[in-house]
Amino acid sequence: MASDASYKKDGGWQDRTHWVEHTIFARQEGMLKWASEKLQLGDPVHVRSTPSQQSWEQDGEKHYGYGFAVNELTLLATKPEKEAEPAKSSPAAKKSR
Repeated sequence: MASDASYKKDGGWQDRTHWVEHTIFARQEGMLKWASEKLQLGDPVHVRSTPSQQSWEQDGEKHYGYGFAVNELTLLATKPEKEAEPAKSSPAAKKSR
């Protein structure tokens, strides 16, 4: 999941994307199948999830982070399908015929 935030730096606005990992577990097979078939990059969704703190070792150092287990997932809106538009000729093109 991604969220974005803007902040002011040196008199101008900067955009910052923050990524938060959410996991749909295999036991939620129906949700996993629905999400993989229906969701597209950039679709707005509503997610209810359970946070959990995680720890792991990397290069001898202990690291901490948060993970989120998805409980509910709802598509908020669909993107309109792009339809192929027939080529339109301009008035100038018609005059040159």
